[in-house]
Amino acid sequence: MVNEKVAQKEAEMKETMDEKIRIYKETEHSLQRQLNQVKDQLVQLQSSHDVTQAKLVDHNQQYDEEVASKLGELEIVLMDLDRANLKIAHLEGENEVLRKEMTTSHGKNVEREWQDPSVLLERAQRLEADVTRLMAETDGLKDQLRDKGAAYAKRVSEVERDLALKNLNVAELETKLTEYEDYEKIKDELNVFKSIELDWVPDAKTNDHPLERLLLDKNKRLQAEVTSLKVDYTTISDELSATRRERDDLQNRCTQQQDLIGKLEDDLSKVNNIRETGKEAVQRPGLDPLSALVADAKLSPYDASTAARGTPVTPYTAGGSDAGAGEGNASIVPILTSQRDRYRQKNLELEQQIRNHLATISELRNDIEKLKSDNVTLYEKLRYTQSFQDGTAAAARRNEGSWRGDRSRDSGDHHVNIPLTYDQKRFTQDEVTAKYQTAYEGRLDPFRQFHKQEEARRLRNMNPAERATLNLTRLLAGNKYTRWFFVVYSLMLHMLVFATLYKLSQWEECRHDHENLLKPRDFVNGTGI
Repeated sequence: MVNEKVAQKEAEMKETMDEKIRIYKETEHSLQRQLNQVKDQLVQLQSSHDVTQAKLVDHNQQYDEEVASKLGELEIVLMDLDRANLKIAHLEGENEVLRKEMTTSHGKNVEREWQDPSVLLERAQRLEADVTRLMAETDGLKDQLRDKGAAYAKRVSEVERDLALKNLNVAELETKLTEYEDYEKIKDELNVFKSIELDWVPDAKTNDHPLERLLLDKNKRLQAEVTSLKVDYTTISDELSATRRERDDLQNRCTQQQDLIGKLEDDLSKVNNIRETGKEAVQRPGLDPLSALVADAKLSPYDASTAARGTPVTPYTAGGSDAGAGEGNASIVPILTSQRDRYRQKNLELEQQIRNHLATISELRNDIEKLKSDNVTLYEKLRYTQSFQDGTAAAARRNEGSWRGDRSRDSGDHHVNIPLTYDQKRFTQDEVTAKYQTAYEGRLDPFRQFHKQEEARRLRNMNPAERATLNLTRLLAGNKYTRWFFVVYSLMLHMLVFATLYKLSQWEECRHDHENLLKPRDFVNGTGI
């Protein structure tokens, strides 16, 4: 029974150690992938944040410069327009003055001018040339003003379009910034994860070490721990093998001792029979006691061995049977006493060994329970870290490939290849997850806050109708009395509806009966009877 228990416990320990080693390796790979993903995400977020900040700064500078240039051009155009208007007004004033001068000069000197036609013609030509020139200048200024107005309107439309595009770009960049608001939170959580898993201390010295260096150190420590556990397992297995061999030897010796005890008891019974036979031979007349002993008794193996060792066998003679029995008992008692002492000593040794085995089994059970607790804690930490990964398959494969390449280059001789047996390969990821999911759900105390945050996030994603329905369902189904109240209320409501329908039907029947009763009376009143 003890052999079977020890063999069973040895098999359980072997399976547990193999499973623990496999889980450690899988956990190491998954943690490496997750950390690489988190690192890539942080790098991408940092680069996108820097690019966004640079774009915002450049956009603000360009916008200010463009606005300043547009305002300057607008002021120049307005100044040109004012100058053109002033020049037009000045020219119009000059035209009026010239027209008045022509009128006054024509009224005063009409007689003299008529007297000199060449002077009048020359002056008329000069005035016409001035008028033509002024009209041409006026038309040119109007054309310039029209062109500048069109260019200004076109420029204003372009500026407005550019401003709208810039506003759209600013809105998009602000949206991206709102998406990256949790950068600091993710960075803090990564630092917490590094401090928990990798014994990372946030100071000036450790900031120089990259995440791969910390992971490599953690991997080396885990490999050293696995190696020490394997050595301990080998030592315990050797001790169990030695203990089992010793137990088998003790069982064989115990069996031999039991056989010897049985033979000794048989010899004692035969000696008692010989003594009784000797007494009967003494009572018989004419029969020699020695011949009776020789005829009735057979020398047992114990007596033969005793005779071989030199222990005298006391003969039964007439008149000396009691003395012979006393001497025989005196010679057997020391043998029985020494054998009893040896058995007692051996029994004490066996009990001590059993206690040692029980203590070892208890320690192994405690180690197994501790390993189970560590596995559950590790599963909790894995679930906690999985909430920060995006879950993109391409990034995961890329990170896994890069991690494997870096792993093969960096680990080198430090990697310990641990072969997996068929019993280890038959466990899948789903079985491991299902194995520790129940224990994880029962031990949410270290991450209860994270669970509450997830629940609050789901509640925030619900619309008001779903939230009200959820609260009402919780209120009704959360207590036995509320459930009974809801059932009774539903029954009463149905009964009220049925009673109302029944009353309405009865009322309709009464109304029809009343109308049928009133129709003959109305007919009688109408005929005048």
